[in-house]
Amino acid sequence: MKTTILLILVFTQLDYVSSLTLSTQNGVDNGKKITINNSDKMTELLKYVEQNLVVLYEILQRNRVLAVKAANGIYTPRQRGNFNQSFQEMFKEAARTIRRAKYNNYPLLEFTNQKWAAHLVLKLDRKDEPVVYSLPRIYSQNYGYDSWSHNEKIGWPNVKTTWEASAALGDIDKALGQLDSELTLVRAVIQRLNIAKKVDHKIK
Repeated sequence: MKTTILLILVFTQLDYVSSLTLSTQNGVDNGKKITINNSDKMTELLKYVEQNLVVLYEILQRNRVLAVKAANGIYTPRQRGNFNQSFQEMFKEAARTIRRAKYNNYPLLEFTNQKWAAHLVLKLDRKDEPVVYSLPRIYSQNYGYDSWSHNEKIGWPNVKTTWEASAALGDIDKALGQLDSELTLVRAVIQRLNIAKKVDHKIK
């Protein structure tokens, strides 16, 4: 029994096929893709994507705490300056995390990189329909970088003043919302791949 057919059946039953098409948000699609010919490898790669998204989420959560503190008028400018230094360092770690997330030299999260591929495609047989997962689009402006492909600091939010800290909170909340949606999606795909694998084993 072909695993790909089972995968498609499982995705259809769970009304999830619409999330696994080649159409992308905002019409951004460079046409590149990473083709995987093993369902276990596909699951492993998706878990790797998930792990990196979790790291980014945790970094932003920490920075949100710093921004909330800095927005509080009880702290002195010097204290807010210390908050800001930690704030900037966490953004640097977010940048490093995004640049490190690669598969065979293909960036998985750094979608501003020319080598970035828009999709992971599970293709087990030439006759079977592929299973497609659209990789996350991590918008750099939510993290303070104009491009993740270099170290240049452009437009980083600051928390040196209460006003700047309040503005940074809005940016962080937008980024957290995006990451939360991406985590929900990738976890759902992993779960459905696992379901398909269990169904395949039972039939065999």
